[in-house]
Amino acid sequence: MSRLAIFIGLLLIFASCNNSATSTRYINENDTAYSADIRSASSKINKDPKNPELFYLRGNAFFFEKRFKDAQADLEWAISLNNKQPIYHLKLAETLLALDSAQPLKAKDHLEIALRLKPDFHEAKLMSAYLLLARQQYTEAEKLFLELQQIPDYSEKSLIYRAVAAKEQKDTTTAMNLLQLALNENSENYDATMQYTLLLMAKKDPQYLVWAKKAATMNEFSDEALYHYGLACQWQQSYKTAMELYERTLKLNPNHIMARYNMAVIEFDFENYKTALNHCNQIIEMAPDFQKAIVLKSNCSEKLK
Repeated sequence: MSRLAIFIGLLLIFASCNNSATSTRYINENDTAYSADIRSASSKINKDPKNPELFYLRGNAFFFEKRFKDAQADLEWAISLNNKQPIYHLKLAETLLALDSAQPLKAKDHLEIALRLKPDFHEAKLMSAYLLLARQQYTEAEKLFLELQQIPDYSEKSLIYRAVAAKEQKDTTTAMNLLQLALNENSENYDATMQYTLLLMAKKDPQYLVWAKKAATMNEFSDEALYHYGLACQWQQSYKTAMELYERTLKLNPNHIMARYNMAVIEFDFENYKTALNHCNQIIEMAPDFQKAIVLKSNCSEKLK
């Protein structure tokens, strides 16, 4: 046997031995760079590498760990093994929209496939409508939301999204009416409460403080709710409460620029210029072009001379 034949034979043997690690989404089940959930899922995949459901489940686990690239790879592999499962296409679409560089057109394609496979797949229809809304295709989105509004489990979400669409189109009255309908269905709906609060604050309606407090009470782990309640208190000159709420906001989200900026404003107004300056410096470090912080920093420096 020639050396060339032996060499080719060895290459074939090597390729065969490594087939499971290279022709699939292989992850070593003992690799501690991954979580216990991922390692457990990988152990099952390595024993049954042609099972699409296992790749879907691991992709789902990656998604909830916010490892979207890994989720995308697993979900695409699941679809390559079985492209007739609508849930695989839905989850891949959701993942594509969650990527740092979102891929809306590719997500749209997979949502369309999911709905062709299962026309009454309401989750896919809801995501399709949301995608249309995000792309400001309001008429097409409205059609889907109206269909979903007839489904009890999707009525509240559809009303809220329709309200968001109306708000974006500067139709505040319609937006508020739709949110009231959602709140009539469920008075504890946080998203409807938060959206209603934002509309009241935009109008400087006297009820904004009550609603801002309600939203923050409903979801005390929402930096959005805490910030807007703090802002409402600041408008009411309840500065101590506002500062406490801004501090809670920053504990949840240290990069919340507006919470820190408003703290700086309050500190400046109470002549705590060094503290205000420190806040401004932190803001500018995160957002060098934030002009309000730059101006306030200059004012602080002038006061400290």
